[in-house]
Amino acid sequence: MAERIVTDKSGNPLTMLDVDGVWYPDALSAETLRNIPNVILRDDDILLYGYPRSGHHWVFEIVNMLLSGSADNVPFTLESGVLEVVPDAALQSLPSPRILTSHVQRQFMPKDLNQRTVKTVYIIRDPKDVAVSWFHYYTSFPNNTYQGSWDDWIHLFLIMWSTWFDHIRSFEKEYESKDPRLLHIVFYEDLKKDPLEEVRKLATFLDTRVTEDFIDKVVYKSAFSTMKSQKDKIGDKWNASLGQYRKGTVGDWKNMFTPGQKATFDDVYRKRMQDSRFLHRYESS
Repeated sequence: MAERIVTDKSGNPLTMLDVDGVWYPDALSAETLRNIPNVILRDDDILLYGYPRSGHHWVFEIVNMLLSGSADNVPFTLESGVLEVVPDAALQSLPSPRILTSHVQRQFMPKDLNQRTVKTVYIIRDPKDVAVSWFHYYTSFPNNTYQGSWDDWIHLFLIMWSTWFDHIRSFEKEYESKDPRLLHIVFYEDLKKDPLEEVRKLATFLDTRVTEDFIDKVVYKSAFSTMKSQKDKIGDKWNASLGQYRKGTVGDWKNMFTPGQKATFDDVYRKRMQDSRFLHRYESS
């Protein structure tokens, strides 16, 4: 384990944390990352899992409402239960049922995950939108020293935090053998297109008995504009306006990718996702 200086194609440096061959943002703790496999889970835990910038804060809010039976924005954020951020001792102090979050690949998750009845919600978002969201988030972060352009960032996106492709493919290995009663997939785009139906599916998966009227309220209260106005009051915010919540849209990549950048990205996508069950999901987006 060591800090490693990664350079983009223009030579701009970015400091990363190398833990067991996977590169993470250097703001994280190597000790906490290394201990994730030893985190003690509970049978009633809910685990939100997926690549960063894929909608975890949004799903976290919805799941909290469904479990609590209250369609109110909770007065805290998901950071209190992120496995990469919070030491296990602090996680153990959280009351049940805990809503935990992680962005690490499946092979680095807690070892007893398959021995528990933990319900896992895997969240997937168009990798081009993820890349754009990462760029704005990372370059607005306090004390950020990275000076690369958007074009430089795309190069880094293909290696940082392992990669979006590595994450999806490691999940697929679990998908084949996981009990469907313990695994649910949320596609960010589906949640935007038909939130009522997707919240219904989540409620069924979580075995929560809720009415259609309550689901309507959850959809309204978890709408991006509503949630952002509430969470910006209590969450991290920097550079006057940016923080965890920026636009929350689908297809924002069209405002950033040039035709050449998209062609290059799509070529990498087809090669890395060959034989994947999710290949056609974003192949022509």
